[in-house]
Order: sequence, then C-alpha cells, then structure tokens
Amino acid sequence: MQKVIINIFIIFLCLILGVIFFGWPEYKNFNNLKLEIEERKAELENKNKYFSELNSISLKLKEYGSELSKIDSALPATPVAPDLINFLAEKSSQNGLILEKVNLDKISPLEQGFKIQKISLSLSFSGFYPALRSFVHSLQKSAKLIEVDSIIFSQSQPGGIFAFNLKIKTYSYGQ
Repeated sequence: MQKVIINIFIIFLCLILGVIFFGWPEYKNFNNLKLEIEERKAELENKNKYFSELNSISLKLKEYGSELSKIDSALPATPVAPDLINFLAEKSSQNGLILEKVNLDKISPLEQGFKIQKISLSLSFSGFYPALRSFVHSLQKSAKLIEVDSIIFSQSQPGGIFAFNLKIKTYSYGQ
C-alpha cells in the first residue's frame, strides 16, 4: 500500500514537473502567438480603415475636379510653359495689342522650403492705351496668378500708337 502511494506520488510529481517544464513554455508561446495575432488583426483593421478614408477622400476630390483644374491652371507644373506665352499672346491680341517680345527675367523660389516658384517676365507691346488698360484688366480677371509689376510707356508714334513694356510676375509649382 505504501508502495502504491509512493508510485502515485512519483507519477503526480512527474506530471507536475512535465507540465512545468514542457507545458508551461508551450502555454506561454501559445499566449504570445495569440497576442501577436490580435496585434496583427488590429494593425490590419487600422490599415483597412486608413485606406477606406483615403478612398472616401479621393471620391470627394473627384467631385471638385473642375475647381482643382482651376488650381492646376493657376499654378502650372512647369515654370514658363508655352501655354503661358500663348495665353499672353492671345489676351494681348484679343485686347488690340501686338505682343512683340517676351523675355524671361528670372525664376526664384517664393520662400525657402516651398515648391512654388516666382517667375518674372518682361513683355513688349505696341498698341493704344485703352487696349493696354483692357489687357491689364483681363490679366487680373484670369484664373492664372499674374501680377503686373510695372508699365513703361514710350512716346506715341503717329496715329496714337504707343510702345509698352510690362514687367509681370507669375507663379508655378516647381519640381
């Protein structure tokens, strides 16, 4: 009887030691894996939420496509694009001026750290004063960001035609 109790005690002791040395590390490993799975699930959920927010923002931006295209028009990606010169030539001819010369004075960053660039141009025109006034007014009304810095008149030629030199500033979104 005493032998049976000792055998039961030894078996019970072996079970306890087996659980402590073999089962407990596996149990800890199992709990660690469960925690890692929960963390990954939360991370995946956060990423899904983030991408769904980006998708909804993208859909909202598509609703404002025409307004965003106006911004793209006002701040072109290239500093002196042919379309800017074409725009100036078109506006001058619409207002009765003849665009004779366009000079690029300088391109400089608006502020340090910003990608917006300031472009200074010199324009030479010939025409009548009311046409110049109308041209400047149409520049101010345009969607493009154009500022007139200075206007220089030369003496009128026969027939009341003047030569004008304009210095303007415009902006672009630099690379």
